[in-house]
Amino acid sequence: MKFINAIFFTIFLSTFSFSLHSVEQKLIVIRHGEAGNNIEKVYNSNPENPNYKIFNLTESGIQTTQKTAKDLIAQGFSNNNIAAVFVSPLPRTKQTADILVQQGLVSKDKIILDKRLIELNAGDLEGKPTFAAWKPSFAKDYHAESEEQVAKRVKEFYDMILQKYPQGNIIVVTHALASQDLIELVTHQIVKLNPGEAKVVTLRQ
Repeated sequence: MKFINAIFFTIFLSTFSFSLHSVEQKLIVIRHGEAGNNIEKVYNSNPENPNYKIFNLTESGIQTTQKTAKDLIAQGFSNNNIAAVFVSPLPRTKQTADILVQQGLVSKDKIILDKRLIELNAGDLEGKPTFAAWKPSFAKDYHAESEEQVAKRVKEFYDMILQKYPQGNIIVVTHALASQDLIELVTHQIVKLNPGEAKVVTLRQ
């Protein structure tokens, strides 16, 4: 009898363990809510540049982010199943993350700032009107960062997540290009998020 019970107990543990590890981890990529730089359409990426200006979320940006947080909660995401929230260190992304906390999606202690998620460094274009598209020559012409450099640091960030977080969902609050690069890394599809929008994908594909 004891032998039979031991067999059933072993089967139960194996099934339970499989159940835990079979739960798909989700990566929730959020582009920061609309901010002043989006309205003025200027480059805003480097706090160390003399032309840098602090831009905060607009009222519309706040409302959009609040709705995104509520939508994620409605989908079943909560502080209990979110392992970490990685955030670009610029004001607009930190404010976006703060709204996620205020709405009850996550707790403040799970927020981690990561410079690899920051906006493309615009170099000498800091504070100046944005171009319709970023050209490869801009990196050299304006002492700026290339799109390849952004993709490289986003890849390093993604590899770190895979290694350090075997369980739990991950939220990333970042910018237009970095969010596009991250989603493409995981899904092999190009997705351009609007300000305040979130994209939920399976982390390990």
